Amino acid sequence: MTQQTSQQEWDARWLQVTALMSTWSKDPRCGVAACIVNEDKQLVSTAYNGFPKGASDDERLHYRSQKLKMILHAEETAIMNAKGKAESCTIYINKHPCLHCCSVIAQAGIKRVVFVEPSEEFKQRWNFDESIEYLRELQINVSGYKQVD
Repeated sequence: MTQQTSQQEWDARWLQVTALMSTWSKDPRCGVAACIVNEDKQLVSTAYNGFPKGASDDERLHYRSQKLKMILHAEETAIMNAKGKAESCTIYINKHPCLHCCSVIAQAGIKRVVFVEPSEEFKQRWNFDESIEYLRELQINVSGYKQVD
């Protein structure tokens, strides 16, 4: 007899993938990763935050004001990597999305966002409450987990 895996177990599995992938980020302060998964639980695309193709991973990564102007967020890159196949999918992120990424997520047709709730400091810096409220306004299902085992 096969045991059915619950949605919460699937969420934990994909969030574990994002936790591992976030270590691949070149950003010394904040590694973020995202996975886009379709309704059949198949991986559509992955990404982590970093500079675009062709840019050097150099000292600019250590200067926040410079880095923030140039870096691509994991959510943006995962959606680009999905090549139009993100419609009706779930995006898993090891942090909550920023307001800009909420807009990009909605425009791609993603229907669900699952994330690990970040620290209070990160929540304040990246407008956590506004982001969650915005996702709900955009009629995107939101699931946040305190931690992933």
